[in-house]
Amino acid sequence: MRIRSHLLLLAFGVILPVAGFSGYLTARLVEHEQQTFAQGSIERLRSTMSAVDAQVQGQITALHALGSLKALEEGDLEAYHEEAVRVLGSQPAWMNVVLVLPDGALVDNAVAPSALKKQRYVVDTEVATRAAGTRAPAIGSMVESPSLQKRGVYVGVPVMYGEQVRYVLLAFIKPEFFLTPIEKQRIDPGWVSGLVDSHGTFIARVPALEREKVGPAFWAAVQRAPEGWYRGPTTEGRDSYTAHITSGFTKWSIGLGIPAEEVLGDARSTGWAMGGGILGSLALAFLLALWLGRRVSRPIVALARAAPGIATGTALDPRGLERVAEVRTVALALNEAAVAVRERQALLEREKRALQEGDRAKDEFIAMMSHELRNPLAALTSASQLLDMVDPQHPASKHAREVIKRQTKHTARLVEDLLDVSRIVMGKAHLQPELMNLADAASSVVQTWRSSGRFEHHHVTLHAEPVWIRADRSRVEQILSNLLDNALKFSPKGSEVKVRVDGDDAGARLEVADQGPGLPAEMREHVFDLFVQGAQGLARKSGGMGIGLALVKKLAELQGGSVAAASPGDDRGAVFTVRFPSVPAPATAVVSTRAPKVITPRRILLIDDNDDLRRTLAASLSLQGHEVREAADGRAGLELAGGAALDVAIVDLGLPEIDGYEVARRLRAQGSTSRIGLVALTGYGQLEDKRKAIEAGFDEHLTKPVDPDALEEAIAFAASRDRAEQAPARK
Repeated sequence: MRIRSHLLLLAFGVILPVAGFSGYLTARLVEHEQQTFAQGSIERLRSTMSAVDAQVQGQITALHALGSLKALEEGDLEAYHEEAVRVLGSQPAWMNVVLVLPDGALVDNAVAPSALKKQRYVVDTEVATRAAGTRAPAIGSMVESPSLQKRGVYVGVPVMYGEQVRYVLLAFIKPEFFLTPIEKQRIDPGWVSGLVDSHGTFIARVPALEREKVGPAFWAAVQRAPEGWYRGPTTEGRDSYTAHITSGFTKWSIGLGIPAEEVLGDARSTGWAMGGGILGSLALAFLLALWLGRRVSRPIVALARAAPGIATGTALDPRGLERVAEVRTVALALNEAAVAVRERQALLEREKRALQEGDRAKDEFIAMMSHELRNPLAALTSASQLLDMVDPQHPASKHAREVIKRQTKHTARLVEDLLDVSRIVMGKAHLQPELMNLADAASSVVQTWRSSGRFEHHHVTLHAEPVWIRADRSRVEQILSNLLDNALKFSPKGSEVKVRVDGDDAGARLEVADQGPGLPAEMREHVFDLFVQGAQGLARKSGGMGIGLALVKKLAELQGGSVAAASPGDDRGAVFTVRFPSVPAPATAVVSTRAPKVITPRRILLIDDNDDLRRTLAASLSLQGHEVREAADGRAGLELAGGAALDVAIVDLGLPEIDGYEVARRLRAQGSTSRIGLVALTGYGQLEDKRKAIEAGFDEHLTKPVDPDALEEAIAFAASRDRAEQAPARK
């Protein structure tokens, strides 16, 4: 055999293993590329479906807002219809909004009220009955509205009062509304993407298609799994690879079809390149085979050596990898993985810093709260010890009682401020706007503080010009009280605090100026943020928890106003300005007069499991002339109520075994006790707590600690109610 033959055999011996390895590598690369295509397509669909779910959730939120109308709860359908028409005009995605009963019977049609005479039930009754049955939002499928002669989808939410579903609100959504998330995919020419309802009907599709139903291949894939990747014909019959995903929220599905030639194009190109390389290598001699072997093996070895570094986010050095397309593709994928690892590490570091910052803020707030509560508690403890040591007539005893009263009010205000912030942040703040003179409110607050001695160390002046606003008077007074409290805390003794009320073209203005340390420039942007305070040092002479000015800002904004802070510089004081929209003054002003308070002795049953509070309150009521009986729990209270003639029962809601709500219901259910006046005295002070108390049968709802005058007023009101006429409880 000639040497040429040996060289040829040697070349074949070298090339054939390389050819086999290259074929194996090509197959793996093709598989990897298809998996990458599939995963990328599914991730894109997840993002798009999340956007669609968010769109639907937005419509549900709008429906919940419409369903919370007071007019709907009171059965005023005419007022509800007017509001529904207004809301419909503000929702570009809605073609109609209808109100139905739980069985789908129409109650109101915002677009076509006259259609109620011709059409008794909504087209998609299944949405209404499902929302009523599950007491949760329900999303329908593509239907045609008879009154609009248009196709769309219904989104429904139950309208509940208590535990009962009274109505179902349905919004009829335009299919075009859901094109936006699909179009934002920016799919390549020749690709298709469509959104499908739970019955296989197109809601939106790019490109548009006259056919309503999806193809059998896509529908079969959707039925098999909530998400996946398959090869099959599109609705037009084109061979494609299709990714699909079904939303667990709407039960709708979305698909993305990519022509098969695009998915397989790179793989085919790779195969032809490898085949040509093998044939070319067979035509060459040993050196060419060796060179080709090195050309393929060296980049692969480089990838294998660099792969462990991906776990730490180390990118590959691309030099020397550009010569082989497959290796370059793998290198790019590994580099992307390295970038993802680095981003994940950076995200974890940011989250760690955020958690540390949250822990620090929590610790600071707990320390601040502890300091603010320990001060009044220390004063209360010292005052109670002093009362034990001296005669009640001794001047020190009077001083101790004043300390207890003052510190109790201070502690109650700390708790109330925290509750106010909580209610406002959660959107549960309750306002009672009225037409009021801002100057009168400011004068009342200043006079009250002056009478109580709060200004004894400062010179406080008031310049008030009449200006009328529509606002909640108690909240306006709270705004001024917080501003005054802030000014007095930070102003030195003997300094002047100016309060000014006037109006201009911009509206009504309430201004408080002090001569304190002023506001540093870096504090002015954050002075109204929650829990933000100026530097006070370890002694914390100024006190506070950093929520007073935050309440001022939020209360002003809730009433259409605004607040601003200004300071000429360090040690030159600060000026806080609150503005409200002004309204014309009324033609006549009514001056109310308060009659002297006369206490009528009552027969009172006091039920509370806190022995100290119950006995103290019983003693206070007895000193006012009332005849008081006590019970430490609900069962004992019910027994006393059944065996004695009573005018009023004051009941704590958080009683052991039988709570206060159940006590009220049982008293109302018994003929001998059904006419007793009931006052709830509790630490639960949310609007929902008050509503539950009134529903249980209480006439009044008061929160602890209670003002004696407010308690006496509640007792008088509860005792004077005519239960034969079932007069409504006070709100």
